[in-house]
Amino acid sequence: MEERNLIRKQAFDVFFIRFPVVIIMMLICFALTLTINFITKTIASSLSNQYINTFISIIQTLLTLQLMYGYNKTLIRINSNEEVRDLFRFIKDAKSRIKAPILCIVLIALVASLYMIVTLFIGSLSISLVSTMDNNPTFIHTLSIFTAFVSIFITIYKIIPYEFAFIILAKDEEKKISAIQALKDSKNILKNHVFDYILLLLPILLVFLLVVTIFGAINVYVYEIFSNPLIYYAMPALLLIILTPIVRLIEINYYDYLISENNK
Repeated sequence: MEERNLIRKQAFDVFFIRFPVVIIMMLICFALTLTINFITKTIASSLSNQYINTFISIIQTLLTLQLMYGYNKTLIRINSNEEVRDLFRFIKDAKSRIKAPILCIVLIALVASLYMIVTLFIGSLSISLVSTMDNNPTFIHTLSIFTAFVSIFITIYKIIPYEFAFIILAKDEEKKISAIQALKDSKNILKNHVFDYILLLLPILLVFLLVVTIFGAINVYVYEIFSNPLIYYAMPALLLIILTPIVRLIEINYYDYLISENNK
């Protein structure tokens, strides 16, 4: 508990001390993401070929994730007390290494897909077995929803150990570590700490849910604030812009903590 509080404190200290740079860079990154999304949707809407549209969507996703890789790399610099004044530094960091981060994303997506398919298949078999014994539509529907949630939870739990791969690649200035090696190293580091990792980020998730719940209650019981398109789109965007760097800084500090513990 004490270690988790210390890691969060370190992350929040960096966030508030370097607040202008961290937030403005996140705003620029978010604006670029929206721009890429707008351009790709405009191109896709003018084309009727589904395969081309799918390809464009993949390119959009990879560009967005690469920007976030660059932002994370810049946050590592900031967290290491490096003086970062260039608000577009994250773009340079995004361009500094492309192949390995993208390969990591592809491999993690494949692993996630595999776990999702296997768990859903097992769940489908269980539902089929139950339906032969008791063909209750309401119960079957509830069991289907439960199976989907279990499948998502197991998939997320299984891919969390690969989360540090992007930090490992970002810290590897000499570009000697491959994507596969980064994934292996990440899994070894987080192997016995997945639950601690979840607990570490749980308060941030709870804050997010609390804010969403409060504004949802205001929208339902006080005034329909979400009927205003500006508020409807600005609220989640603001939460994303504020919480993303906090989460990333916590992850970076937790990685540094685990590495220092392993080196003792």
